[in-house]
Amino acid sequence: MMCFLWKVMSDLKHDANLRNCFIVLDNVATHKGIEISHLVKYANRKFGTGFKLCYNPPYSPQLNPIEKYWNSLKVEFGKTKTPFKIKEESASVTWRVNKASQKLGNKNLCNYVRNAYHNTKLCEAGEPLPVG
Repeated sequence: MMCFLWKVMSDLKHDANLRNCFIVLDNVATHKGIEISHLVKYANRKFGTGFKLCYNPPYSPQLNPIEKYWNSLKVEFGKTKTPFKIKEESASVTWRVNKASQKLGNKNLCNYVRNAYHNTKLCEAGEPLPVG
């Protein structure tokens, strides 16, 4: 998580529109650790940025596009079979995840983000979120 977050902030620092954005995380204990907040503070000092952490409410997968992605990836993963013998199980799993991810494509990813954005707007308006 730490390496991924550092990479995201390192990439965002170059965009004037994103230098002071909110970084939205799941409401899980590992995302709320002191190390995460220290990393963001360090990045802000080092890069001259104003990143702020924001957490999704507990049990709100409708607001997190990665949840829909993981569900879709699991379905595609189940459909994907290795067409050749791979001796190492980890290599087979990696190959299947890559193939499943390719099948989902960027269009699906964009739709997941749009859907999460729409659901966030519903929350802001005090409307109920769709179930499922």
